[in-house]
Amino acid sequence: MAQQTIRLNGEVLTRLSDGAADGNVAPPTTLARPDKAYEPRLLLTAAEAAAACRTSVRTWRSWDGAGKIPAAIELGRVKLWRPFELADWVAAGCPSRANWEWEPRS
Repeated sequence: MAQQTIRLNGEVLTRLSDGAADGNVAPPTTLARPDKAYEPRLLLTAAEAAAACRTSVRTWRSWDGAGKIPAAIELGRVKLWRPFELADWVAAGCPSRANWEWEPRS
């Protein structure tokens, strides 16, 4: 079982995956908090994403408009971001959207 840990709003989240060893099927992913039961946040609002990246919502939206952050998933008029994509984006040095292509890890 593979494990990846990120911090989100001061909380430690761990991604646990167990799936096909051949890599042909994406393994299921679970977020877990070691200290108590946790409802996973599969997508973050602009306020949650901004807080996770330690910036204001106004700055986050400005960066989004300028293409400085990963593209959001749009559900109707709501924009949402994947927490593990943001963690990988930060680990990659925060490249601009034009230079960023995220591939979920298995």
